[in-house]
Amino acid sequence: MASIVTDARSNVHSARNLISEKFPHIINIRCIAHALNLIMKDLIKHAFAKRIIQWCAVIVTYFKKSHRPKELLNLKILEKNIGGGGLKTYLETRWTTVYEMLESISRLEICLKEVINENPTVITSEAVKAIINRKRGFFNDVSDLANIMKPIKEAILTLESNKATMADCYFSLAYLGQSINKIPEDDHMMFRQHAIKIFNERFILYDFDEYLLAYYIHPGYKGTFKFI
Repeated sequence: MASIVTDARSNVHSARNLISEKFPHIINIRCIAHALNLIMKDLIKHAFAKRIIQWCAVIVTYFKKSHRPKELLNLKILEKNIGGGGLKTYLETRWTTVYEMLESISRLEICLKEVINENPTVITSEAVKAIINRKRGFFNDVSDLANIMKPIKEAILTLESNKATMADCYFSLAYLGQSINKIPEDDHMMFRQHAIKIFNERFILYDFDEYLLAYYIHPGYKGTFKFI
């Protein structure tokens, strides 16, 4: 028994079907890593996620391009002994960097606030000041969104390994489903509904026997995962 895995482009999808029809022992499998990328892409289209990401990008761009503010932030990071480095840049062609940017903003919350408040004449961007000091619940929202993006980022990196198994694929979906189910309903009801809808649409594409079998016979399966 063997399998063939590709992304979802129409030409390779057709080729995959032709191969499986001609060689029945070759299982036709969709690429979960590709689906996870699409889930992340769809999630950040929501107004809540889009707004938070745009505000984070404003902060990162300012500190990356402004010499003195960047220096002050780096000094503050050293003073606070905060690991993980400085602010991370989000690249639209690399979806995992969404989480990296959000996580860096959340991790450096205290540093950003102190740099802004201690250096009012050096930090000249009114937009940056407004986001950090006056956007109500901004850092809480950044943390909540980062917690949703984290399992997607981790799953994508895991599935890119040449040691990844079909069970890893299903575990990744289960982990993501749990994370989405934990989105605070009171604070982000519309985003939660959007995330559940996106997840369910993608999950259906992978709800077939081969993945289920690999999941259930894996030694790590305990029957504890709950799907949305």
